[in-house]
Amino acid sequence: RSAAERQALRDAMQHLRCAELREGLWVRPDNLPDEADPAGARSIADAQCTWWTGRPAADPLALADRLFAPTTWAELTNVLTRRIDEVTGRLRAGDAGLEADGFLAGAEALVHVRADPLLPDALLPADWPGDALRDAYRSYRGAFGDATTGWFRRNRD
Repeated sequence: RSAAERQALRDAMQHLRCAELREGLWVRPDNLPDEADPAGARSIADAQCTWWTGRPAADPLALADRLFAPTTWAELTNVLTRRIDEVTGRLRAGDAGLEADGFLAGAEALVHVRADPLLPDALLPADWPGDALRDAYRSYRGAFGDATTGWFRRNRD
């Protein structure tokens, strides 16, 4: 396969939330439903992969931790959730000039949510914060929308 085909497969497998166990061997728990795939990741993967199911012989929690680093993801999630909550509060309070910082905080949170490994509950640390960040982001999105609408009204013409 060409370098471009190999890169397309790597991108597709990451989009499908797989992790590379070793070079060319991608894995993930079979807990995600087949959904619409606007990026075409599944068709790219299907063209280059053979799909199979299996169970790890070793501890599945240790394997999930090594491949997906859920504890590290959760730690950053907690930091981002606090930041988004703070920005949301300040935006709702009318903190003028916060739009740029608010945009960056929201973008960082969104990128992080998209990197959620979406593991089954049995493979996640206790108190998984993924839903908390998603909820905080939804609240932020409304506050940011209101703040940017206000900014455009104040700065038109």
